[in-house]
Amino acid sequence: MKSNTKRKNVKRVDSLLHKNAALNSSLGMDSTKTEIEAVRKQIRANIRLIKDLCIYTYEIINIDDNHKTTH
Repeated sequence: MKSNTKRKNVKRVDSLLHKNAALNSSLGMDSTKTEIEAVRKQIRANIRLIKDLCIYTYEIINIDDNHKTTH
């Protein structure tokens, strides 16, 4: 299935996915629960923005609280 997303939205989605990857990589073994929750909150916010830009990508990356893909 091909996404019908416009090129400018594709770049914005790519940027948000890059930010999520950077946020995840900033966490380490010594991260506090507060830091982890703040990062997860930001990642969820980014995923909601992706939903507005490209529902196709959102459906692929949509994760529940247990970090398992849903279908």
